[in-house]
Amino acid sequence: MTKKELQSFLDKVNFLRRFVSNLAGKIWPLTPLLKLKDTERFVWGAEHQAALMPPKRGKPFRLYISASEGSIGYLLAQNNESEREQAVHYLSRTLNVVELNYSPIEKLCLTLYFAATKLRHYMLPSVVQIISKTDLIKYMLTRPIIRGRIGKWTMALSEFTFQYVAQKSVKGQALADFLAHHPAQGQEEELEVEIGMARMEKNYWTMYFDGSSTEARFGAGVVIQSPQGQRWQFAFQLDFKCTNNQAEYEALIIGHEILKEMKATRVLVYGDSQLVINQLTGEYQCTSENLIMYYVTALNTSDEFSRISFEHVPRAKNREANEMAQVASGVNIPDSDHDRVIRIKRRTLPALAERGMTTQVSSFEITDEVNTAETDWRYPVVKYLHDPSGSHERTTRFPARCYLIYHNELYRKGLDGLLLLCPSAEDIKVIMTESHEGICGTHQSGVKMR
Repeated sequence: MTKKELQSFLDKVNFLRRFVSNLAGKIWPLTPLLKLKDTERFVWGAEHQAALMPPKRGKPFRLYISASEGSIGYLLAQNNESEREQAVHYLSRTLNVVELNYSPIEKLCLTLYFAATKLRHYMLPSVVQIISKTDLIKYMLTRPIIRGRIGKWTMALSEFTFQYVAQKSVKGQALADFLAHHPAQGQEEELEVEIGMARMEKNYWTMYFDGSSTEARFGAGVVIQSPQGQRWQFAFQLDFKCTNNQAEYEALIIGHEILKEMKATRVLVYGDSQLVINQLTGEYQCTSENLIMYYVTALNTSDEFSRISFEHVPRAKNREANEMAQVASGVNIPDSDHDRVIRIKRRTLPALAERGMTTQVSSFEITDEVNTAETDWRYPVVKYLHDPSGSHERTTRFPARCYLIYHNELYRKGLDGLLLLCPSAEDIKVIMTESHEGICGTHQSGVKMR
């Protein structure tokens, strides 16, 4: 970029300054370049390019699409370094006379095709998450016969890697709806795109990875899902000392090797290690001497795929890979063995039920038939037993584990295995009154009173 081009660009940006928050702070790195004299050299550096915040290559995009009665619109967005959604490109156009007769679902398919023709250079290298009111991918790929305009659009979109996401983001969808109701005129013609090999199925693999590092052993877990929905779980025990970040990289590289053996070409990788994911997407720099070789190896194995994207997910969404890593780091494998087969079988009935015996109701088999008021001392315990994962006080969580509900009554589990009935405050008064009146006979010891 030259100084003249920069001046022209900033003139256009300043026209919209009242619509952009803190515009002066955002373009502050660029202003010193405007003060350069003609004899001084104009140098466009990395700090100037960072002020424009270009999209990150390899990071998933989000495409919001919307169609109204007479127009269509889309918004392409991507999460920035602070994981906040940032708009990349938005556009809309009016529908011609023929397109006005399309059904609502066909108008949405037209919007997706329109966005692909305009944003091919953005969308082709990365996974694109389609966010709309209808699952367009399922609609287009489950047609019994591919023909007509839907068949044409399906063939043209087969080179992209799409993933449908249910509409949840009100902010992004509101912008797309606004653009659809305020379209740009003079863009009614359709553009033709080159059609490549068409595959009428979900055309990318999914991989989850996680590493585990303990004082005794180290493990790596990988979960792979094929485009057809088949899943494989892998657990590897690392027979050498490594840090947790090194174990994460080990799991990632092992997953790449498995995917290559499965002939995968397009991959979407999920991991809960923010350090590893951000290093691979270029948001973080790898400066650790212990990780630099892992980082280079991971990049080299990633280049073996035609298309690969990395995305950070919370640990709760990476639970299956985490369990595989925990199993690998927790199982003791003798030195003479290279692997160990762990068989996991499913049993649908308890062992007692198979022998014709009734099972004792556990503390998790809770019914709503236990009537307790908020003033009752049993209320916090019953509330915890009904929803153990909810928000409870610490003074309630630990004691409540000694209680269970059986036949709609609250019991406390004794040390000798007996169940002690937990009456309400009113029932306690009745019991104490009857005991002192001698209805139960003479006073007995605590064990006999049970």
